[in-house]
Amino acid sequence: MIWKSQIAQTIPHEKKFAKILRLLFAAQEKEVLRNVQRLNLSHLVKKLFNDLEIKSDVDIAINKILFDKTKWDNKLVNGMLPTYNGMVSAAGKKVLTDLNLSLEFNTSDPEVVKFIKNKAIKFSGFVNGETAAGLNRVVRPILERVVQRGGTVEDVRERIQNAVKKRFDSSVRGTAPRARMIARTEMVGAANGGGLEAAKQSKVVKFKAWLTSKDLKVRDTHISAGIRYNKVKGIPIDKPFKVGTALLSVPGVAVGGINIAKEVINCRCTWIPVRSGVGKPPPGTATIDSVETPPPSEVFPNVDSAFNNLTKNSSMVTISNENYANDKMFYNKVFGSTEKDLEKQLKKVVDKSSIYMSIKSATLRKDILKKNGAFMNSLESKKGTFTIIGEDRAKKERWMFGIDAELDDFDSWPKYGFLSDSKKMGNENIVGFGYGDAFVKFKDAKVKNRSTFTMGDSFNGNRKREDIFSSIAPASKVTDPKVGTLKSYAKFPADSQVVRRIKDFDSIDKLAAVTEYPETQIYGKLTIADVENIAVSSKKTAALFTKDIKKLGVDVKVIPLDFDERMDYFTDYANIAIRHRASLSKADIARLGDDLIFDLDNEGRLLSLAKNTSWKPKGEMAELLKKGETIMGARLNRVDRRKLANLIAEEMPLKEKGGLPKIMWEDYRPKLSGWTDDIFNQDLLKKKSK
Repeated sequence: MIWKSQIAQTIPHEKKFAKILRLLFAAQEKEVLRNVQRLNLSHLVKKLFNDLEIKSDVDIAINKILFDKTKWDNKLVNGMLPTYNGMVSAAGKKVLTDLNLSLEFNTSDPEVVKFIKNKAIKFSGFVNGETAAGLNRVVRPILERVVQRGGTVEDVRERIQNAVKKRFDSSVRGTAPRARMIARTEMVGAANGGGLEAAKQSKVVKFKAWLTSKDLKVRDTHISAGIRYNKVKGIPIDKPFKVGTALLSVPGVAVGGINIAKEVINCRCTWIPVRSGVGKPPPGTATIDSVETPPPSEVFPNVDSAFNNLTKNSSMVTISNENYANDKMFYNKVFGSTEKDLEKQLKKVVDKSSIYMSIKSATLRKDILKKNGAFMNSLESKKGTFTIIGEDRAKKERWMFGIDAELDDFDSWPKYGFLSDSKKMGNENIVGFGYGDAFVKFKDAKVKNRSTFTMGDSFNGNRKREDIFSSIAPASKVTDPKVGTLKSYAKFPADSQVVRRIKDFDSIDKLAAVTEYPETQIYGKLTIADVENIAVSSKKTAALFTKDIKKLGVDVKVIPLDFDERMDYFTDYANIAIRHRASLSKADIARLGDDLIFDLDNEGRLLSLAKNTSWKPKGEMAELLKKGETIMGARLNRVDRRKLANLIAEEMPLKEKGGLPKIMWEDYRPKLSGWTDDIFNQDLLKKKSK
């Protein structure tokens, strides 16, 4: 691995640099302590007590305490130059060796000499400036405090000496973390810079790419740099990388910009020569070889890089290892398959699936069909989670999907949908979570080649952990699914019911049965022209949609469901959402046929509430529930069940006065987009054929 190779190369030089720097810091500390001892504090303290113009006196005292910066700049440069030379020489030789070139790295080249000298000068000036500023921060308050509180000369001198020693602790004593951090920063920069100079001498390297350590310690701006300047999007070797607000020739070497220190200090990134890139290479360079990498899509993210990062992510590995010793065991225990065979099966079920989007009918008509026919993500629409948690969401999406784009580049950020191979759309989870009541099916040829997918909600599944990534495995391309995406299931033990349900999956819907839905992320412009059909809840709604689509001049079929699939959300016994059934009005109940009334099974839910909460039924409701409980193995008949439904409809709007538990006070229908009286259209309320 390239990054590990660089670490192995720099460590010996880092240790040498830190050892020498520690000795220099120790000598610098002694000089400052001598200055403190020599300072005429009796005169200063006396003057502080009697002179209102104290600031200049404090400044003079501090200047006498501090070291001579010019002298120490030269000391640091002269002391560290041999280590810089050694690191640059080793890095340059390695680059030429890796390029299989029989060239000697010329360390006497004026450009190499200039680089080393400038690196050492910038280092000494910055480090001495930071040290002086730190001493100023700890000594000044001691001197200024004398004015308010007084003190003896001995007390003031001792406090200054202790403050100076404490300031130098991290540079001199113990593990000397400051010295080690500076050593790493300088040697990584020297190694990267030396390698760059060697690449220039080779005359064959045209482009360069940024490479991170690919772990959670990498700062956000460097993650973005690794995505923006990847192997297929390198930049000319003589151009700088833009990282945050800084300009860097290579990681660790600044050539311009602002806020440079935060992009350089403790950086562990490296750079690599690449075959192709974006922009015009410097004149006089040849190719490394004749193989050119095809240009990437303008909007498709670097999902392969993100996939590799996330499958090796420490939190994902921890989640996996909690139940399975290794990947081989996970694939075998959960799916009864090898990785190779499992990938074939995953590709098979994904290939026969299509991409859908669940969207509110009102939104689809108002914001898309009645405008320009374009679908928008929440960045563009200024709605949804980006308006509330935009920074957090952007950070996670960049990491999860390999996105390298500014927030105003809307088409480079995903629009969300889901995969399904259902012949008739009525996904209850999608409707139940409030995503929308209309289902848009996209044309495979239009969107599959620019979409990725995850098993579960990528953002919500990963937002509850402090680290960037947690329980939803990385995205795969829809056209090239990877088994690593199935690691979302690693959080389930091999003997769990979940694993038993998915073990022999033969469809994407069966595989997604325990992850709510297989989320898709669609990139690029998305319009009504990319749509194959739209499934809506009723014939009335279908007629309105058809009219709107006709005006846009596109051929999109609108399908009214032959039975309102959302009714299953009321009647499915496995669904415990009784509060949604509480949204039924007496008029709704009157329209429901006996079969649907019988399927409601309200008494089962209410009995559970009576047993497990403080709520106790009263009056006719208590009698009906008692009757339902005492009939062994039977349920209330249709007449009694309709009575119970009507009692709920009467008492629910009364809230506490009605006597029903608080969970049933709210009318949930408005929250489940599209739940209007139209869904009880008589044409749609016929019992489904078995």
